[in-house]
Amino acid sequence: MSMVKKLFLTKSFIAAGLALSLCLFTASAYDFSDDDDDDTADEPEVTSASFSVEAEDLNALGTFKEVSSGEYSFGTYPQSLKESDVTIDESETFGAGDATYYLGSDGCWYQKVKAAPRGRYSFSDGSPILKGKAYYFKVEPIKWTRMAGSSILVSNDILAAHRYAELLNGYEASEIREFLNGEFLSQAFTSSQKRKISVTEVDNSAESTSDARRSWNGTGTNSYASSPTNDRVFLLSEAEVTNEDWGFKGCREDDDERMRYPTDYALAIGAYRKADKDTGWYWLRSPYYSQNDCYALAVTATGFAYNFGHVGDVSGGVAPAITISE
Repeated sequence: MSMVKKLFLTKSFIAAGLALSLCLFTASAYDFSDDDDDDTADEPEVTSASFSVEAEDLNALGTFKEVSSGEYSFGTYPQSLKESDVTIDESETFGAGDATYYLGSDGCWYQKVKAAPRGRYSFSDGSPILKGKAYYFKVEPIKWTRMAGSSILVSNDILAAHRYAELLNGYEASEIREFLNGEFLSQAFTSSQKRKISVTEVDNSAESTSDARRSWNGTGTNSYASSPTNDRVFLLSEAEVTNEDWGFKGCREDDDERMRYPTDYALAIGAYRKADKDTGWYWLRSPYYSQNDCYALAVTATGFAYNFGHVGDVSGGVAPAITISE
């Protein structure tokens, strides 16, 4: 695979509507022009219920199963906005990790969240996301794609928004790694489901931070690379997300296979969405090799992997990966 000794980047600084400056530097400008903040606030939704339904069994709902060739359903997470004809009984609760789920009149579980959208976004049903308003999100099976020739599953969607870290870009000590193997793992999978997830030795070497075709960072060095980690949940690396054996294009090309859509829940908690695509950008685990120690690599809303952002950006999407025990 060919390598290019130098990386030529055009700096694109987009600050509108950001809690923190994203400061993405890419080979082509990354358009955040649709990111105006919506300061409209609304009172939390008040619901009452007097219904009696049988609650969904999350262990059964999140059972590992193949839904189509190479596509799997496994684990559960809040995703879609509650439909208007569903009422919530807040006296009926279920604890999933640190999260509290409430029972809906349809027998499904819902998580309640006060919205903090990144911009003027709408949910999948077209309704605007109002900052400060409380919404309920349906707990649904997580959909995954299996990487060819491996047991690695990658989420089909951006499931959450989270900053990479406060300041530093080393993956081993990053906040996002802690989130994935703590809060996310405990909420998304039951005890029996966790037993099907293998502990993966995650490659955080300098080599893993270069693209698979070695078309940039030709020296293969990265002073911000970390030691290997042993994780149940992880993010893809720059090398993995450009792996042609997994069906990915080169890092300098837009790629539909790399594109991910944020769920309603992810949008409500601050994930970015590009207006003309409805897709979002999401973190890779790889620290950027140049500039300084506060940048990590990312995939843009068009599937362009020649990109990086400031680790403190809270709008960074999370598209987790796991290894399934065969």
